[in-house]
Amino acid sequence: MKLTPEEIAWVSDTLNLYDIKYQEIYDELKDHMLTAIERLRAGGDDRAVNLLWTDVLKQQFPGWWPFEDIVKQYQGAYQKKIKRAMWANFKHALNIETLPLLMILLVLAYYLPQSKPVTIVFAITFLMVSIIPVLYIWFKGRAIKTEKPKRSMVKDRVGNVSTYLMVIFNLLFNLVGMLSREWKAASFLNPAKYPPVVFVVILFFAFIYALSCIKLSRDEFKIA
Repeated sequence: MKLTPEEIAWVSDTLNLYDIKYQEIYDELKDHMLTAIERLRAGGDDRAVNLLWTDVLKQQFPGWWPFEDIVKQYQGAYQKKIKRAMWANFKHALNIETLPLLMILLVLAYYLPQSKPVTIVFAITFLMVSIIPVLYIWFKGRAIKTEKPKRSMVKDRVGNVSTYLMVIFNLLFNLVGMLSREWKAASFLNPAKYPPVVFVVILFFAFIYALSCIKLSRDEFKIA
């Protein structure tokens, strides 16, 4: 038995009291609660919607904070899904066809001089490769709409994955660079002293990771 628009609105407003911050989880729980209440009505239970809500909570979501466990499970499951998808994308891009390209680039890099201009070019290229997936995901993610003040779990999780290259860039050129300048024993870690071959390897895998992030966003945003 279908609920009335007023009863559906009551379920929506009541669920909002539980401060579920992600729109996707809120929608799933709302659909679940509506379906469970409609089944009770279809079974002949004509009590008020608030009494049916209470019965469903007691039976399916017992505890002081009924939805806490299911929210954590949903977030954990999606995080695992993202990791599997990224690993699959990375393996797909790093294949028998791209490895010869890496070998060619390494040979070419071997003949490049180890100089400041070369280091600057590689650093700028790495920075650009790091920024591109972040900007791409931000731009594409605008199509996902949420109710205020809720956020999109898909955008948050995919966006977080896209920032890892920028984290690595900052660690390499700021933290490691600073430590190598201040601590003589670690001077060999200074990115300014890396041979071009090392930068080629870093850029190659950074590019593969960036492509993997873009493919992930296309797949996940399409689902969302």
